[in-house]
Amino acid sequence: MKLEIRDTQKAAIFSAIFKHLRDVVETVTLDFRTGGLYFQSMDSSQICLCELVIASKWFDNYEIEKNETVTIPTGGIYHALHCLNDNQSIIMEYNEKK
Repeated sequence: MKLEIRDTQKAAIFSAIFKHLRDVVETVTLDFRTGGLYFQSMDSSQICLCELVIASKWFDNYEIEKNETVTIPTGGIYHALHCLNDNQSIIMEYNEKK
């Protein structure tokens, strides 16, 4: 699985979503599907439900061989995206064999 966002405005939007998600949930399970990226998560007090669907065509590059599910701590993705500068792109890659 590999996704790429080269458009700096889209990268900023994507980054903002995951930066703010850290304030709501501790972990997020990302479903990388052939149609795009999906997640649904609920906070620990079960008051706030977050759901996101981003179609594969929104990304500059979205490669997927099969549906993949990856659970990651939102604090980790926050720290990675916090380093994003205005002129940088985002590349996320997952290979279960590595």
